[in-house]
Amino acid sequence: MAVITELDSYTSNQLGFEEQRMLQDYIASEIDQHSDDYEKLVQFFMQSTQSQVDFEAIDIQPQPGFVCKTRIVQNAQNKTRYPTGTVIYINVTYNCHLSGPPVTSEEEIQKALRGEKETDYRLPLAMGQPRLDDTSGHVLMDAVMNTQAMSRCLRDFDYKVWVIELVIEYAEQVLDVKLSRQFDIPTAIAVKGGMPEPIRLRLPTESFVSKMIKEINKKKEWQLKPSIQKRGDEMIVLIDMPNEDVEHWKTEVNKDQLFLTINQRRHSIPLRHPVDRDSPLNTIDFYKKSQKLVCVFQLLKRSQYL
Repeated sequence: MAVITELDSYTSNQLGFEEQRMLQDYIASEIDQHSDDYEKLVQFFMQSTQSQVDFEAIDIQPQPGFVCKTRIVQNAQNKTRYPTGTVIYINVTYNCHLSGPPVTSEEEIQKALRGEKETDYRLPLAMGQPRLDDTSGHVLMDAVMNTQAMSRCLRDFDYKVWVIELVIEYAEQVLDVKLSRQFDIPTAIAVKGGMPEPIRLRLPTESFVSKMIKEINKKKEWQLKPSIQKRGDEMIVLIDMPNEDVEHWKTEVNKDQLFLTINQRRHSIPLRHPVDRDSPLNTIDFYKKSQKLVCVFQLLKRSQYL
């Protein structure tokens, strides 16, 4: 079963439910949801974010994907707007402006498809308001997800069924009813009731996203992942650095290895080809904008190491 995370513990007087969910989805795409840092970041942003300043309204046009047909099997108490037995058509659509699922391993995705709770994979969704088909009395709804997720739906049936379960859960929240899990996927139509109306979303502004990225990066544990490439007579090593604290870094190089010390912790980077450690053409530069350390070493000529 798909899981919708409850946001009650993060109640904010400034943000609506969709805005809270958007924040949570964004942070979850960057930080392990089971970590203390994730909880702290969610609480921090829920308390400090201002709806009118940090979010802006944007209208997105859902693009047709496929249709899920189900029906109401149980009404909430004292609710008569949607009687039991009412047929529900949910247009599952896509738009590139919606946040995509986090980058994660296939194993984590399969955990989600199996209904395991301990998974970092989640799929941001937006739901439009229900509307009534005047001729049939059926209820029509539009669910929107990222283009990437829709692409997988079209090639992976198990993933498609998981998405439908998630969409049904969202629809149940909006309608305040229980929907049947015995659904149909009409193959003859990509959308029911004509082209869906644009959906207005409240998305974080660019400046607020930059602020979130800065706070999230503070919480992330830095990992050394050098990129090493040979270009002509040079060996180039690119390293994403954890901060700009250049005074606490130290580099050393021998013929076969580059050593990088950060905050008294020494890291070893094997080099693919022997380099001339004493060449005056060797350079090591740090670029603040990209936060990359760029090391360029001259390769040893074959006669130098034979």
